[in-house]
Amino acid sequence: MITLQQLRFFNAVMKFGSLSQAAETVNRTQPAVSTGIKTLEEMLDLTLFERVGGKLVPTAEAHFLLERSLDLINRLNMTEELLTTVRKGTVGDLRVACLPSAAQYLMPEILANYVADRPEVKISFMTRTSATIHELIASQQYDLGLAEPRRDIAGESYYIEEYKLPGFLAINAENSIAHKSKIVPEDLGGIPFVGLYGDHYTTVQIRDIVKEHGGRFFQQIELQTAISSLLFVEKNIGYSFVDSLTMSSYRLINSSAKNIVFRPFNLKHGVRIAILIPKFRLTSILSTSLKDVVREAIISMGGEEINEDE
Repeated sequence: MITLQQLRFFNAVMKFGSLSQAAETVNRTQPAVSTGIKTLEEMLDLTLFERVGGKLVPTAEAHFLLERSLDLINRLNMTEELLTTVRKGTVGDLRVACLPSAAQYLMPEILANYVADRPEVKISFMTRTSATIHELIASQQYDLGLAEPRRDIAGESYYIEEYKLPGFLAINAENSIAHKSKIVPEDLGGIPFVGLYGDHYTTVQIRDIVKEHGGRFFQQIELQTAISSLLFVEKNIGYSFVDSLTMSSYRLINSSAKNIVFRPFNLKHGVRIAILIPKFRLTSILSTSLKDVVREAIISMGGEEINEDE
C-alpha cells in the first residue's frame, strides 16, 4: 500500500529535481528519501526517475502519478492545518444549554468573551429548564449544560461537576429590613415571599426556617425562574431568595438599578448548580476549554466544587 510519506517524498523530488533539496523540504535525510522513492517504484513496478548526466529526470509514469497525487497531498495538508486549529481550540461547533437564571445575560457574556479571540468557533445557545437540559445532555445532543443538579441519571450517560453557591435575600430598598447588613429568619415573618414554585428545594428551606423561628410564611407569587422574582421585588411586592449566579445576572442586566439590595443568607442545604458534559458525545478540546471558562466564572461568584458524597 502506498503511504502518504512516500507520496510526499515523491512530490518533493518532482518539485526540486534533487534528492538533497527534497530531503531538506520534508525534513528527512537524503538516504531516507532515496529509500522511500525506491520502495515506491518497487511497489508500483514502475521506474519513476532516470539518472541523466547526474540529474533525476521524471518518466512519463512519474508525471501521471504527480497529476493524481497533488490533489491528495493538498487536501491532506489542509486537513492537518484544520486539525492543528482544532487542537488549539480555535475552530469548531459547540452546542450549549443553560437554565434561565443565567441565560439572559451571564452566560451570553461568558460566551461572548470566549469567542472574542476564536472567530472560527460557532455556538448554538439554547435556554431550557434544568430538567430539559439534563435530558438533552443525557441524549448526547449538547456539548455542555448549566443546570440545577439531578442525581437520578447522572453517571449513566453524562458527567456532572457540582458547585455550592452563596445565597442572597433580595429586598426592595424601601423595605423596613433593607437597612440591616445581616438579616435573620425572624426578620422575614409576615413579609410576602416571591420565588420558585412551592416544592422547590430552596423555597422549602426558606419556608421551614421562617416557621422554625415562629414566623408566618406566605408565598404570594410562585415562579418557574428565580430571576423573574426580582421584577416583583422591584415593585416591593415581597422578598426573594436567589443564588450568586442569578444576582450577578440581574446586576449585569440592571447595572444602574438601585432599588434592590442583596443580603447574604445561607440555607442549611445550600444552593447548587452543575456543569453537565455528555459521556458518549465526542468531547473536543474546544468544549473542554469552554467548560473550564464556565467553571472559572462560577468560582469567581463564590461557587465551591463539591463531591458526590457531600
